Amino acid sequence: LRTLTTVRSFTTRALAALSLVLAAATSFALPPRGLPVPAAPFETLDGHPLQLRGFVDGRPLLIFYEDRGSREQNRPLKNQLLQLGRDESLRRGVVIVPVADLRRFNYWPAKGLARSQLRQEEKRIGRQIYADFHGAFGRALGLQHGQSNIVLIAADGRVLFSHAGPLGQGDRRHVIDSLVGMARRAGATGAR
Repeated sequence: LRTLTTVRSFTTRALAALSLVLAAATSFALPPRGLPVPAAPFETLDGHPLQLRGFVDGRPLLIFYEDRGSREQNRPLKNQLLQLGRDESLRRGVVIVPVADLRRFNYWPAKGLARSQLRQEEKRIGRQIYADFHGAFGRALGLQHGQSNIVLIAADGRVLFSHAGPLGQGDRRHVIDSLVGMARRAGATGAR
């Protein structure tokens, strides 16, 4: 009887551990190449609800999904984008969508403080920042909490590239080259 209890206990613990591993593996499945952009809900800092599909307008999208602890992981890419942003045709030909993973701040008064800090950051960088207080945006795209997530979406609304964590030099070059090429094509076709 004691052996049977030990076997049951071991089996129960092994199944619990396996289910945790499987849940972790499936919950962080970044969007694969070719996937049509999902609805992926998020909001402005004023609380106005948005859907990612509403951003697909014939121009490529570059999504940054980060929390406070991961926002510096892809600083080299952001610096390159700032340099490229001096070219008006490139700036108009690409949509950058920075979404802050704020699920840790989805309570009063933290929510208001997070919004206030992000408004200051918006002024500093000269670009609108969006919020994901519930984690729904990250879940819709399979993005990793605690990592700098990069998702490049083509002008037709399909995922071209996705990555979690710091980009290596080769991936960074790939993202920049893809953006420049798509922005030039979008400009040549007159996309908004």
